[in-house]
Amino acid sequence: MEGEASGGYGVVNDDFPEVVQEMDVAEWQVRSQIGFVPEKDRVKLVTVRGDSMYPDIKNGDVVMVDVRREFFDGDGIYLINLNGYTLVKRLQMLPDGLHVISTNAKYRSQVIPPSDIESIHVAGRVLGAALMRRAEEF
Repeated sequence: MEGEASGGYGVVNDDFPEVVQEMDVAEWQVRSQIGFVPEKDRVKLVTVRGDSMYPDIKNGDVVMVDVRREFFDGDGIYLINLNGYTLVKRLQMLPDGLHVISTNAKYRSQVIPPSDIESIHVAGRVLGAALMRRAEEF
């Protein structure tokens, strides 16, 4: 699961790009931020590339993905595979279908009609992010 996901138009993970593969976070902080301490191998780290989820998620941020939630279980941000591309997007179910939403207004949302829902694969739900910032951005 180590790899990249695009916040833009998608990325194909043909090889193993340079990404954060491990991060130590205090148990108390995990519990206070996401509500529970996941068991080993339940959470994977994925580096997000692109600006379509800006300002929520910036290029280079690392998201923590609950890979046991490989299904849509309510509106939120997910790691998905759509048409062969790996993406981090906000998903929202509305009467006309599943909306694949970018936070950045310069990107258009996509609607997956109910008849095509099986074309999207949910790889996990994003629990949180480790924001990678330059000191100048503080």
